[in-house]
Amino acid sequence: MKTIKISLYIFLLSIISNNATATSYTWNGSTNSFWNVSSNWTPNGIPGSSDNVTIVTATYSVDLDTVRSITAFTMTSGTLSLSRYNLTINGNATFNGGTISGSDGKLLPRGSVTNFHGTTFNCKVDAISGQIKMNGGTFNDSLIVDQSGTSSTTGDGGGTFNKPVIIKKTGSSYLKLGNLYPDIFNANVIVYNTGNNQIQFSYGAAGTKFRGNIVLNNTGIADGVTFGSNEGTTTLDSGKTLTIGSNDFTDATLLLKNFHQQ
Repeated sequence: MKTIKISLYIFLLSIISNNATATSYTWNGSTNSFWNVSSNWTPNGIPGSSDNVTIVTATYSVDLDTVRSITAFTMTSGTLSLSRYNLTINGNATFNGGTISGSDGKLLPRGSVTNFHGTTFNCKVDAISGQIKMNGGTFNDSLIVDQSGTSSTTGDGGGTFNKPVIIKKTGSSYLKLGNLYPDIFNANVIVYNTGNNQIQFSYGAAGTKFRGNIVLNNTGIADGVTFGSNEGTTTLDSGKTLTIGSNDFTDATLLLKNFHQQ
């Protein structure tokens, strides 16, 4: 019994210690552009894997100096350069504004919620999160998203996608896009639904545009893909195609409502 009590005490102490060391840092960029200079952050220090980071406009923009992992991340304004390094976000990620660039580096959200809402992405983005909220943003490099959880999302829309996009839903949830504002897809889009419930494009907004080809895949228990299910409208450019991939819709819904080609 004494051994159990001691082990439990050590376990609880480790949890308290880990929580106590988590810090929320805001970029102040007062010294230079280097992530690993403590005076560039408020409070003074260098964010680590257990910490939360907020990027705002400062005298100097921030440059990632190596592969890094953090907990929560908020991009409010300013510029973050990934250069050739990957940034993994293991907690909630919120992209409200600013610009993230990177020649070879990738942005890797891996937390419970990823909210795209206004940031310009000049880097590759690969997001796997319980909830993916598509509320805007400009994507000038490839985008992969996978909603893996059981909580549904309804994205406002308003996104501009200038490079190929892969949209996945492996969780048992609805993934709705384009509820209030049209999304503009200027390159090819590939869709994979492998979980219960549907992926729903052009949900409520008029004017969603697809200027590249669309490939739809639906497997197993997945319930299909819809366009315009809540009266939204969709246009596919002349000469472009919508095709069913190797995974078919035998027992699922494919709805093309208010869907036009011109």
